[in-house]
Amino acid sequence: MGRNNQRNCCTSQVACCCGNASCSSPCLPPIKESTSTRLMYILYYLLGAILSAVMVTETIRESLHRAPWLVDFCENVGAGTNCSSLMGYVAVYRINYALAAFFLVMAVLTICVGSSNSIRGQIHNGFWFFKLLFLILLWVGAFFIPTPSQAVTAGLVVGFTGACLFILMQLWLLIDFASSWNHSWSRKYDGGSKCWYIGLIFFILIFYAISILITVFTIELYGKPFFACLRNTLYVCFSATACAILSVLTILPCISRNHPRASLLQASIVSAYVMYLTFSAIVIEPPMETLTEVGYNETTKTRIYNTTLVLCAPTSITSAILVDSSYGELLSAAVATILLLGMVLYACIRSTTTTFVPDEEGTANKNFWCCCHKDTNGDEVDGPHRSWGAIENEAEGTVYSYSFFHFTFLLASLYTMMTFTNWYSPENATLENLHRTWPPFWVRLVSAWVCALLYALKVIVIMCRSDPDPDEEPNRRSRRRRARHRSTPL
Repeated sequence: MGRNNQRNCCTSQVACCCGNASCSSPCLPPIKESTSTRLMYILYYLLGAILSAVMVTETIRESLHRAPWLVDFCENVGAGTNCSSLMGYVAVYRINYALAAFFLVMAVLTICVGSSNSIRGQIHNGFWFFKLLFLILLWVGAFFIPTPSQAVTAGLVVGFTGACLFILMQLWLLIDFASSWNHSWSRKYDGGSKCWYIGLIFFILIFYAISILITVFTIELYGKPFFACLRNTLYVCFSATACAILSVLTILPCISRNHPRASLLQASIVSAYVMYLTFSAIVIEPPMETLTEVGYNETTKTRIYNTTLVLCAPTSITSAILVDSSYGELLSAAVATILLLGMVLYACIRSTTTTFVPDEEGTANKNFWCCCHKDTNGDEVDGPHRSWGAIENEAEGTVYSYSFFHFTFLLASLYTMMTFTNWYSPENATLENLHRTWPPFWVRLVSAWVCALLYALKVIVIMCRSDPDPDEEPNRRSRRRRARHRSTPL
């Protein structure tokens, strides 16, 4: 029996690569088909992101100079001296546009797919080897496409547009996450548990403390000298004022009447993220030019000015090591990358928990035989299977929109491309040295204000809604009964 199970496991893995079966880890409990499919596409996206990082790594480029055999190979295949055409920002454009083209093809192919049993659904959930081969062919073919300056400029504009759309999607996901968190904990508090109420208060204070700390920290380190760096102080104050307005809007009586579960948790999370985006923008702000009058030209009747570059950055050695120069920029880039991947993973996990019939409790631990050679019958797992260990949970209907899922990764690919190529200054883009340029500065700063605007619009919609949320009415009556019970004299 054990040998048969092991043979079935190997057969299922081959079917996952070359057939319409879904993938599952041989050493882990069975997972749903919808989850395993999205994890595989996340791996494809991460593969493209890693290749992009390698292409703009100066260390890799320098190592090519020390490998004579590789230099000869590059010249023989027509890749230029030291494989120059395979490195740099143009190579990042090629990789990410090929990755975006892959997700575009998948998005068009999976429009209005209603079941995983359909042909297009099977292509989406299986044939992973052929899809990887198709992606590799796109990457290889992209390097044979000529790239005149007009094509690079057009690619930059298209990439910038797609990256901005992904930023808007990322901001809305953050607001949705804050709303879901608040709704979940408020509902548990309505059930009578005070621990959840204490938890709400705790995290509200934590997020507001983070917002205040970032505000003071940014003004103290990047607002001096005062008059030369007054613009930075105004940016921070504007963002902080917007956060304060959002907090006031959240606790207005009309909001509580139409949305009883509204609390400051949502506003505190949005405020912390807005202040973080403001800080990350100011960290990479280029030096400011100031003009100082030094004389007067009698011949041309014009004033003579001396241009001085003022860098608003920490002055102390300790602060400079922590937040200035490449340290602060690399820290900001690392946090931004983590947030990017976190938002993508959150979108995947959130859509996974929408609907489906789960298997019975305890069956997930019965199929470790594929790794540990445990003598267990695979049919013991309840629910239909497309492959050994993968639970087919989309036969009657899809859990998420296949087409929109691929469209999200299309935009994420363009966002990755613009991030690694320094947005509108790709010529100087390297992974080791993140240059101070205006395009990333304004993208991050405007993103902070757009995030505040999106949340404000959401609050205003609640204010303008005349009828209360019907889902909140039972909880409202329950709270009233508890209040009357506490006020009834003995």
